[in-house]
Amino acid sequence: MGSKRRNDDYKYYQQITINGIVDVTDSDEPENSIKEKELYKYDGAVKRFDKIVIHRFVACTYAASEKKAIQNIIFQAKKKLGLEPSVGGFKLVGKVNKS
Repeated sequence: MGSKRRNDDYKYYQQITINGIVDVTDSDEPENSIKEKELYKYDGAVKRFDKIVIHRFVACTYAASEKKAIQNIIFQAKKKLGLEPSVGGFKLVGKVNKS
């Protein structure tokens, strides 16, 4: 006999595409939608261990806080470079702007 899944075991996913960049958000509650998150944009260099690895990186993401937006943008930079998400040492040189 298999186990039954309760409705609250499922997450809700919403995909947003802005200027060709896809951001998938997930939450435990359907009420926690993209409307509660702010759009953040970044246009600047990306460093890894104090060495610039991308001179100009343009990205945007929806996030609940600036800290989470920075994490999302660094993730996008790692993805662009073909690196695993667990690779460390990345920093954004410029400022993340809330739109």
